[in-house]
Amino acid sequence: MRKLFYALICILICACTPVIEESDFVENQESEMRILTRSSVEINYPMVLYAFDITTGNMAAYTTVSSDTDDAILYLPKGNYQIVALTGLPVIDKKPALNDVITLSSYMDAPIQMGSAAVYATQNSTVSIMLYNQVSAVDIMLSGIPTDATDVSVSLSILYGGLSYNGAFSGNNIVTVSLEKDDDVWRSNRFYVLPTYGNQLTLSITIATPDATNSYGYTHSAPFLVNTPYSLVGTLSSGFAINSTIDVAGWNPTEEIEFLFGDTLVEDNETDKDDLETFRVSSIPLSGELWNNHFVAATEEVTDTTAILLLLSTTEWSNVSSAYNADTPGMAVDIIKDYCEDNLSGWSIPTRADAKLMRTAIGAEHMTITNEVLSANAVPILQSGKDSEGNSIRYLCDDATYSFVWDATNISKCGTKRTYHLRAVKKVKVKK
Repeated sequence: MRKLFYALICILICACTPVIEESDFVENQESEMRILTRSSVEINYPMVLYAFDITTGNMAAYTTVSSDTDDAILYLPKGNYQIVALTGLPVIDKKPALNDVITLSSYMDAPIQMGSAAVYATQNSTVSIMLYNQVSAVDIMLSGIPTDATDVSVSLSILYGGLSYNGAFSGNNIVTVSLEKDDDVWRSNRFYVLPTYGNQLTLSITIATPDATNSYGYTHSAPFLVNTPYSLVGTLSSGFAINSTIDVAGWNPTEEIEFLFGDTLVEDNETDKDDLETFRVSSIPLSGELWNNHFVAATEEVTDTTAILLLLSTTEWSNVSSAYNADTPGMAVDIIKDYCEDNLSGWSIPTRADAKLMRTAIGAEHMTITNEVLSANAVPILQSGKDSEGNSIRYLCDDATYSFVWDATNISKCGTKRTYHLRAVKKVKVKK
């Protein structure tokens, strides 16, 4: 009986003892952090996963994942961490810190993808990270090159030259790509670069022949953006263009930029820069600002002391027919020809190049801020979406023969019956 009594006492004591749950985390015990990564495009393996201590910025752990079938697990003591997933760059031998910069001296053959998440490790858990492209994708094809050319290269500047583990760009870099001859054209393989340092991109095209080496330059007053493909398709005799010939799932729409290179070429509808009205300013106005009661839609050829401003009228017209309308083909021209804004005359219908430039500077992802500025100054906002009849709201350009929208890249030929919106543009030169 005594033995039975003691056995019953032991059972009761054990039944009353609390069970240690997984949440009762020991301070120095390591937890298993399982990382799930995803991307709207194919992930560029191998991928490196880093865990940085948020308090110190030092790396606490890392692991390499070779394929989507590999386990992505980090073992971490209790604490706050920034988990960084990174592809397209080599694993650094030394232990990096969160703010350390990976310096790049050239272009890349594969895209850099990065994603991160802040986590608090207390027990075994799972975190999901979305990877985003941190680069611009570029293809180049040039035609009309002299048949005796021996070497053709293109330099892009000024680009960022470094990327930190916390996703910040820094430094600057010039990337030069050699093209290979393919029948009558010169092509590059697709390559990847960090975005531009600043708000413009400079291209330099060098063509070497047995007799001479000629270089052609162009400065575009809009940057190369991350997660955006650019297709540079150029012809020496008739111009150089970047047009939308790439369709990569998960990337932003291709930026389309048209311009000319070569000493003897003149772009259609191009204004002679020497004939522009010139205004003295204390500082160079920026795109998206109001200057002298005029809205600055874009800036071109910006230096420390001068710039060309593309102004967009503060007046907007709707229900305007295109040049293909049988009854009122000159309606848009008639509206604008006598337009005067705060004593400034000489306005015109935007060219296609104007439309692309404005859309990059104040449209697309900038539309919300643009419309806030316009609305705050009692100026009609830029419109997008559908009209009351279910048609896309489109604005006229190119002598009212084409139309564009502010939040997409397509510029299409006008119809004969439907109507459009219209805003006028004017270029002026400012000098500090």
